[in-house]
Amino acid sequence: MVNVPPDYCPHCGGELTGVDEPTVQRCEECEEYVFYNPTPSARLWVLDGEAMLLVTRPDGRWITPGGKVEVGNDPAEHAAVELEEETSLVVDPDDLVLVETSTYVVDEAFHCVGIRFAVERAATSGTIEAGSDAGAVKFWTAEELADYDGDAVSVARFRERRHKARAAFDGTTVA
Repeated sequence: MVNVPPDYCPHCGGELTGVDEPTVQRCEECEEYVFYNPTPSARLWVLDGEAMLLVTRPDGRWITPGGKVEVGNDPAEHAAVELEEETSLVVDPDDLVLVETSTYVVDEAFHCVGIRFAVERAATSGTIEAGSDAGAVKFWTAEELADYDGDAVSVARFRERRHKARAAFDGTTVA
């Protein structure tokens, strides 16, 4: 999937001038506005008691299952597909609870809209097995992650996500 700030106008090929960079530019020739919008990413927080399901990426990082939402895909359906591709677990998209959405900067030229869903392990079916998109898959508790990783920021983020997911299951929100 490619989503980078444009260099030229997609309407006429003219040169762009920054209005509110990197998101808004305007063509000097046809005077059309050109927008660089963030890429949607759907992630799924699968909880089993105090543990949360994580998968490894090629760089060795443990993250929640998910990926970039492609054109025409419903975010919840995409999250369910990503879960199955990465972990072999199957879930009905209707069982997913929307926890939060937020925008974030991956790097200067890549922005995302994070769409995060949660589900209890009991609502999934199948045996956990790493798919082609994941090097490994495992349910982690915050304590296990702290012993393994030692990164206080990662562990705090993990605890916050687990807390937000539990609140979403209960129908409450967390600021």
